[in-house]
Amino acid sequence: WTPSTFLSNPFIFNPVSTLSTTITYSVIIANNSVYACKDTFATTIVVNPKIQTAFTYSVGACSNNVQFTDASFTNPVAWEWNFGNTYTASVQNPLHYYGSSNTYTVQLISTNNFGCKDTAQQVISLQPFPPVSVNATKIKCGKDTVQLNATGGIKYIWTPAPYLSNSQIANPLAFPPVNTIYTVEISTLKGIDTCKSLLTSQVNVFPFNYNPSSISVSATTITLGQSSTVTLVGFPNNTNTVSVEPTTNVHFMQNDEFVVTPTKSGEYTIYATDAGNCVHALKTIYVYVQTDACNEDVVFLPTGFTPNNDGVNDVLYIRSNFVTEVYLTIYDRWGEKLFETNDVKKGWDGIYKGKLLDQGVYGYYMTFTCNNGEQSFKKGNITLMR
Repeated sequence: WTPSTFLSNPFIFNPVSTLSTTITYSVIIANNSVYACKDTFATTIVVNPKIQTAFTYSVGACSNNVQFTDASFTNPVAWEWNFGNTYTASVQNPLHYYGSSNTYTVQLISTNNFGCKDTAQQVISLQPFPPVSVNATKIKCGKDTVQLNATGGIKYIWTPAPYLSNSQIANPLAFPPVNTIYTVEISTLKGIDTCKSLLTSQVNVFPFNYNPSSISVSATTITLGQSSTVTLVGFPNNTNTVSVEPTTNVHFMQNDEFVVTPTKSGEYTIYATDAGNCVHALKTIYVYVQTDACNEDVVFLPTGFTPNNDGVNDVLYIRSNFVTEVYLTIYDRWGEKLFETNDVKKGWDGIYKGKLLDQGVYGYYMTFTCNNGEQSFKKGNITLMR
């Protein structure tokens, strides 16, 4: 083999160099015959320089902020820091804030422009300082909100600020539309020094996309003793399960199909539970049950409504297929009349004397005449909700 430089023996290929070097090796091969036949082969090796990873660090006056400085050579172009507390960074000289005093093993992997890597690590010990904390990962269901929570500070700044109720308090409400990692800067006092810590918390969002109009009902008006079948067309069964309230007289054929056999007219609310255990109200259906009797079961008045102008359950209506005449009055706890009507198509929007009433429980009294000529009455409570 020639040249013999960087070869451990003539038959082992082991070049070593500290500079980027191109070496061409040649070998002459001869047989053992009396003719001494020879041939020459050549190969070229490019030897790139290795990298030596190293770093230094200095602890700030607050004992929790540590400045790390890369000291790697030669020509580092990428850095992978692991601070020993589940946090990482990819900048050359990061400033890291620790949440508690402890001993941490910090590791740096640096890479040069040829893709060569090396690893270095050091153990650092931090003196006691005021401990701080932040909540673990939160699960957010659809349009719900979740509450973040940080402790130990005198001042808090959360980022990113959008979709937070207040970015400068310890426990803001968060309602991001997508998975979001929040960073909170927590300020504490150590003597006369204001110390800062940076902690992170993640909110994972489980959106739910299903068109309620894809829910079909075989019949919304049935005779007592009959059933109605409800089918969720195109429902994603693989990640969601269906439930119904109330559960009485409900029989599931499969996850996306069930049968109701009600004994009186009433509402059924369909819910979906997703992989994140989030419960989504899909749709409320009303099934009328026809009967020859004239009693309070033939007239339905919801037990609550939400007059908040969202287009859902904003007005309280009487529902019945069996009455020809009706009188409804609603009153407050002191017996003052708030609303009355003789029209089954006229509902109450929660307004009295031009003012939207407060959330609460209100009483009602109803008299009605059925289509068989008989008369009856019904009374109870309804809840106005915001």
